[in-house]
Amino acid sequence: MVHVMLINDCRWHKIKPSFCPRPATEDFPTTTKPRPENIPPPGKFEHSVAPTHAVTSEMSQVTLMGSGCQLSLASMTYGGVMRIANGLLSSTMTLLSLPREILDDVAQKVADLESLKALSLSASQFRAPCQRILLRSLTLNHQRHANNYTPARILLCGSPHVASYITTLNVQLSEETTFPALRSLRIILGQLQTVRRCRIEGDSGACCWDDLLVAPDVVEFIRRQPLEELHVLFLRRVPIPVLALLFSSAPKLSFHCIYVRPDGEAAPTHARSTPSHMTHLRLSIRTQEIWDALARPRFANYAAHLRKLTLHPAPEHSGIIPAVTHTLEHICFDCLSLLKVGSILPLPPLTSLRSIELIIHFGGTHEAWLGNNLPRLLTSAPATLEMITVTYGTIHHFVRFPLVLQPETMSMLDGVLSHCSTPPCIRWRLSFEGDDRGERLAAFTMCVQMGLPWGHERGKVIV
Repeated sequence: MVHVMLINDCRWHKIKPSFCPRPATEDFPTTTKPRPENIPPPGKFEHSVAPTHAVTSEMSQVTLMGSGCQLSLASMTYGGVMRIANGLLSSTMTLLSLPREILDDVAQKVADLESLKALSLSASQFRAPCQRILLRSLTLNHQRHANNYTPARILLCGSPHVASYITTLNVQLSEETTFPALRSLRIILGQLQTVRRCRIEGDSGACCWDDLLVAPDVVEFIRRQPLEELHVLFLRRVPIPVLALLFSSAPKLSFHCIYVRPDGEAAPTHARSTPSHMTHLRLSIRTQEIWDALARPRFANYAAHLRKLTLHPAPEHSGIIPAVTHTLEHICFDCLSLLKVGSILPLPPLTSLRSIELIIHFGGTHEAWLGNNLPRLLTSAPATLEMITVTYGTIHHFVRFPLVLQPETMSMLDGVLSHCSTPPCIRWRLSFEGDDRGERLAAFTMCVQMGLPWGHERGKVIV
């Protein structure tokens, strides 16, 4: 059956399906089936329809989106030709002749996994578009007595085309990998060529790079991939040359619990042929040695294009490295450690800075810490600063202590805002838990607006 539905607010369309009977075969013998009254016999016909009119015959329905129209169709019992008068679409209406872009668009619009699997089995033309979605992510887990390296290798060796579908890889490395599992992992890493998002994680808290037998294969894997994001977690004694490779491997990088091997100023030996410029960097806990490495003169070029920095600063952090003072536009401080220190990191003149975010974790000192540091940020902020965001973690229903600053602190903050030549906006971002979250948010909003009257009247306070 064919079901064609055109929706276009411009004009009427001409539809010219050309029906021809299916040739008889052993699998599909010719049979006479009763036709609905509105379906003509094999041959040609013309029919003018309004933009919302539907012409129906037998089919399984699929929805396609085209430029300027919406097309609802499926694999047809009879071939047909459709032409739209305004020239937006002109194609033989069979799945064989539909462009790959349209088939990909259909697959992208399927919301749930089971429907996507069913669509991949409905016609061979949908198999590749659906597999590109179903198989785009691969997770390689390793536990002490089990891993999925071998099943993944069997899949990729049996269906080599699947490797080109994988764009996201999560791989867990271990010092205790068995030789069969190690062989499987090496084969997998050698076949992947199109990974754009990658997460590399050591097990057992933090495994030693020197003890990873697969470390050379990981290096070669990173060098080949067109990475857009790279996340590295729980590794010890990462050599300086490998660190240099990581800095040049993707625009977006994040590190968590990484310790660097003190190799002095060794030159990189794993350089990429086309290095990426690091534009986003996230340093979580226990990344002080990464920060120290970036402060070295030989690493200055790796940070020269950095635009967004998310930092979990420890008390020993010395401050923002000089290499980013002219490029950094957004900086985010996770203030868990700074609540104990009492002050934010000293900020050098950041000539391109547009926003600062402070992530606050609840504790007895968060209110006093904000009261001390918000005015300091405002008075030292460059003229380019547009927004200061205060982000609270999820506020559980049992949290009842005040979230806003004391009235005298709010009044001082409002006065600092009023004296800024180009005052930035102060945004408060909260997520309440519980049935009364609406009431609690409304009460918080009222307290902030009443405490910062000058900023509220001029639209400088956002909740």
